Amino acid sequence: MIKKNLGNTDRILRLLVTGIILYQFNKGGMNDIQSYFFGLIALVFFITAFIGFCPLYLPFKMNTNENEKK
Repeated sequence: MIKKNLGNTDRILRLLVTGIILYQFNKGGMNDIQSYFFGLIALVFFITAFIGFCPLYLPFKMNTNENEKK
C-alpha cells in the first residue's frame, strides 16, 4: 500500500490547476502542442490529487500530509 504524502491543501491546489488548464483548453486558448503538454500535466495532477501520492516527493523526502507526519 502506498503511503499518502499529499495534504489536503496540496491536493486542492492540484485540482485547481487542473481546472484552470481544462478551462483554457475548452476556451481554445492553446494550440495543439500546448494542449498536449498541459493536458498531460493536468492528467498527472488529477491522478496524484485523487490518490494522494506524488512519486516526485519521494527523492526529496517531502510530505505535506499532516496525518502521515505523526
